[in-house]
Amino acid sequence: MVDSARPFTPADLAARPRPGPSVAPPPRIRFKTADGYPRRGRRDAVTWVDTGVLVSLGVKEGVPERFAALYGRWLRTSITVVHEVRRLSKRAPQTAADRDVSDAATAARAALLSRGRERLLVSRIGHEHLATRDQVRQQLRGLSANPNATHGGEAELIALAIADAAGASHVLLSNDAGASVVADQRGLPTRHIGDILSEMACADATLTPGSLYTELQAMTAVSKLERSVLPRSADALACRKVGDRCVPCEPEGSHPPSPQTSV
Repeated sequence: MVDSARPFTPADLAARPRPGPSVAPPPRIRFKTADGYPRRGRRDAVTWVDTGVLVSLGVKEGVPERFAALYGRWLRTSITVVHEVRRLSKRAPQTAADRDVSDAATAARAALLSRGRERLLVSRIGHEHLATRDQVRQQLRGLSANPNATHGGEAELIALAIADAAGASHVLLSNDAGASVVADQRGLPTRHIGDILSEMACADATLTPGSLYTELQAMTAVSKLERSVLPRSADALACRKVGDRCVPCEPEGSHPPSPQTSV
């Protein structure tokens, strides 16, 4: 302790414990919303589905089937995403939140990925696409606040979409903000679970904003969504159609959706 009766000297400062090195806060990545994308979605776009969205869909019975009917035969994912969902479904839960994730993954796996009943086409990455996948993974790691994350599923989906992009529209369904940024840099638009529920509202007038918002809250409890794009109220999920016209769904120069093809 410094004697209050004598002057303060530099030696007193040297004797004080020094604070540890400052740790930079994790980067905050804002979700890159798909620019100019109609709220109702595009029924003719090849649709790549990430692990977080699949787990989100499993929180309520019937939602995975509603999802599959909405997107029809365009749904795809990667074998790594399938393995990630399987691991989550089999993971021994340590907390109530862990159990919610495990239960949702189990339900999504049974409804969408079970053998003989797959609603998504499962793709495997080829050797010729490994370099792109590894580049994308490095980009994702640079944006991630979690040093332990592998980003295997997102990296594969983006690489597969890039490889298959010629002559077709592609969209990534993911709740991961970093994936949305990297995908945008590669020319691939990203939609999150809130966007998906908005598409459901546009497609089915019997779905109320209140019920969809309740589903959204349960979904984002098992797969987080960046706050800036998270719908804040049930009204945000309400269909905006007036008569035969809906500006959010039909921006200038857009075309009517293609007829839906069931799976």
